[in-house]
Amino acid sequence: MPSKDNAIDIFVSTGLSGLSTSGALAHVAANGLKNVELSGGPFEGDLTTLLALTQQLGLRAQPHNYFPVPAKPLVLNLSAPREEDLRSSLKQARTAIDFAQKLGAATYSVHAGFCASPSLDDLGTNWPKLPRISQHEAEEIFVHSITDLCSYAEDKGVSILIENNVLTRETARTNGFDVLLMTDPDSIFRVFENLPSQVGLLVDVGHLHVSGATQSFSPREALGKLAPITRAYHLSENDGLSDLNWAIRSDSWFWSNLSPNVEFVTIEMDRYTFQNRLREQVEICCDSLERFAE
Repeated sequence: MPSKDNAIDIFVSTGLSGLSTSGALAHVAANGLKNVELSGGPFEGDLTTLLALTQQLGLRAQPHNYFPVPAKPLVLNLSAPREEDLRSSLKQARTAIDFAQKLGAATYSVHAGFCASPSLDDLGTNWPKLPRISQHEAEEIFVHSITDLCSYAEDKGVSILIENNVLTRETARTNGFDVLLMTDPDSIFRVFENLPSQVGLLVDVGHLHVSGATQSFSPREALGKLAPITRAYHLSENDGLSDLNWAIRSDSWFWSNLSPNVEFVTIEMDRYTFQNRLREQVEICCDSLERFAE
């Protein structure tokens, strides 16, 4: 797909593809695309094999959050209240940074932390009532974790991006509006004030849409406020109630509010969209970014 030299790079996420990682990569290549964000999904092999596959297919890949998927499942939480959970999360993040270096990726993006310790089954759903620590305590743990990871990543030529969390109404009702870090502009800026200057923000517009409805702020205005620290976007649509990763449209609500000064955007898609409308989604994104940059 042709693009201008100064165009924003467009990645597609494998996270909800419904395919194995190797199958998702083959599908991306078969659609004539080059940029892929590795996020979740089973991989039948090892990282050496995966690295060779990306090279064989001519793909430019970068890891996100929980990738490479660990052999023993865990909840990646860089503000985990329990020391053993925090150690496991930091180890997982360092593994991802190592793999980013091997891929030649410039960035590793990771989700903001939580003030509680959800189970694997809780992720992607409304959380039940959970024991928790204060947001202030969680922010201190998170800042320390990210600062440590920045030092580790800098030696490998990888920079860190942090993704905003998504807060649903039910999770807020059962656990408090402050149970997650970085869901609204104020809480995002509060964390960033204490982070190394090289850390950037990855704004997930779907997360912002849901959190805005929960916390009564305008996601459009939030995009503008956050622009100075934003280095990338995750793009998808939803109903404002939960993060559904619906297909983006040419009239999606966020286009005119995106900053043109970002390094890349990643399109997140549900299974059907990834398998049946992948190239169309990239074309919509490319055309929309170009239209609103004029």
